[in-house]
Amino acid sequence: MSDPKAIIEKGGRAPAASPRPPATQPLPPAPDDLPPTVGDGLLEHVAHAVSMAKQRPHTEVPRVPIPGVEQARRDARRRQLTEAWAAQVPPEFIGAKVSVLGRCRAHADGAGPDCTDCADAAAAKAGVERWVAEYAADALNLVVAGPTGSGKTFLGFAAARHAFADGRALRFRPSVELLGELDWRADGARAALEAACSAPVLFVDDLGIERSSDWAQEQWYTIVNRRWMDRLPTIVTTNLDPETTDLRDHLGAGGRTYDRLRDRAVGIWLGGESRRGNHG
Repeated sequence: MSDPKAIIEKGGRAPAASPRPPATQPLPPAPDDLPPTVGDGLLEHVAHAVSMAKQRPHTEVPRVPIPGVEQARRDARRRQLTEAWAAQVPPEFIGAKVSVLGRCRAHADGAGPDCTDCADAAAAKAGVERWVAEYAADALNLVVAGPTGSGKTFLGFAAARHAFADGRALRFRPSVELLGELDWRADGARAALEAACSAPVLFVDDLGIERSSDWAQEQWYTIVNRRWMDRLPTIVTTNLDPETTDLRDHLGAGGRTYDRLRDRAVGIWLGGESRRGNHG
């Protein structure tokens, strides 16, 4: 083998040394469709991709109903509502529905010609149907008045059932029980007052049977005024005639409570004899 030094001394050229491989191999060039690195504007690339995706036409996939599934869902929903309704409504009024209104007790089965009481019942049904149609949009109250046993509570629950089916929670209290819960000596009186003021639908039954006092009138004013300001519907049944000053005087507060209760309200008067029969 020739000595490189000797070759140089003779004026020759040393053979070129083989190139050393780099410490790290260079990466292959990135395809055009790969995003750049963060330093090269990755965020801008992502934003551009999102913008382009939003501009693409979106095709709705038609929903193909599966036989029996939709009906099963409706049946399950109906059962849930029925169970929830039965859990907070007295058993006597679980079956209250607008569809069963419109005829007097003697002709409830549809037999026989309409009578005066049937006409009153039909007018009452029309009032409930108006409340059902408008209560949500107009925050309507419903005031049902009439003598004992005329069907006021049943009618009130028939109306409340529709609001309940719309997803509005119902708070039902006879007036005497409600005032008992608000007594400052009772546990949870403040919570009971707040619940009465804020319930999506409040149903006060037999307003007027409780003893009137300055304290009671203050409670009624607090509840009715709060609900009037918050536009929450209230259902009230009473034996006191709204066309006279009886209900106004009972609620007190210089007529303020009565004025707010009847504002945006549907009023129904039920006449006739007691519907409660003697089954003994």
